[in-house]
Amino acid sequence: MKLQYTRSQVFLGVDGGASGTRALIIDASGAILGAGTGGNANHAGQGYRSAVSHITHAVHGACREAQIALEHISFAHFAVAGNDVEDDQIQLTKLLAEELPDLKFYVTNDVWAGLRAGSIDGTGIAVNCGSGAGAVGRSPTGAQQMIADLGYMFGDSGGGNQIGVDAIRAVVRAWDGRGDATSLTDAVLNLVGLSDTAALYLALYREQVGAALIRQCTRLVFQCAASGDTVAIEILTRIGAEFGRSAVALARRLTMQDLAFPFVLTGGAIRTLQSPLVEAAVAQLQSVCPRCRPTSPRLMPVAGAALLALDASEVPVTEEHFLRLSAQGQGWHPEERYAWSGEESQS
Repeated sequence: MKLQYTRSQVFLGVDGGASGTRALIIDASGAILGAGTGGNANHAGQGYRSAVSHITHAVHGACREAQIALEHISFAHFAVAGNDVEDDQIQLTKLLAEELPDLKFYVTNDVWAGLRAGSIDGTGIAVNCGSGAGAVGRSPTGAQQMIADLGYMFGDSGGGNQIGVDAIRAVVRAWDGRGDATSLTDAVLNLVGLSDTAALYLALYREQVGAALIRQCTRLVFQCAASGDTVAIEILTRIGAEFGRSAVALARRLTMQDLAFPFVLTGGAIRTLQSPLVEAAVAQLQSVCPRCRPTSPRLMPVAGAALLALDASEVPVTEEHFLRLSAQGQGWHPEERYAWSGEESQS
């Protein structure tokens, strides 16, 4: 039986990633009532309790702005990075229920918010190229499948972190003769502030190049590829093909090969559909699903999470929701990063 709803009902969406957390409260029409931000929501490296404290900080901030008590929220959807296996789901659900006892909610992986942000009816396949890689799919029958981002040993290969590592690897290989010359050499050396690759080699060996600098190398690969550098193009093509293989695997498991559906390419490392990475991913999937429609998300992931809360309450989501949320500043902005002040709150 369908639930009855009124405009007075309100819904909460949360997009929690390693770069920060965002919470958004909307009503059934898609009007934004309040928003909040928090810190790193991925439990990896900090533990579940710390991640949940950052999530709840964002939630309380949204409630304060909306002047809405937690118990008056009809339903909430938490889309959280690092929620990859059953153990994660159990721990996150338990701790969120302890911290937010008056809230009715569900928790998924954050890639589901990316799919919802790019699909009017919530069906299709999404691949995420953020710091890591992940893929999800939902068929018109409601069947769902996910390929989690658990690392190379688990069959994964991709994401912004790997692109950054591959950039440095290409510089080293060009230097010692195992690889072709590449404009990545000058770009990477300028970024890390070193005079030559020999100095970079020693700095890497001495573990003097931090993870943040390596992540910044990701954008250099896209820049060099756009300038025609063949090594950079090869890196992105290889990573993109892996994303495509994940999408193909999901399409086959969901028997979607003959269907028309959105193929949503999301994540902070994908800023345009016009790149070797996206082109390789699309070519892989269209070889099996020729009717799939490549697309960027139409909304920010937090808005996608809010729409998932509407879905759970059987509130019909239409084109008007996408237009209204976009007009309120929730249109897809791939260059945006979640700003977090670093001020902790255990609320």
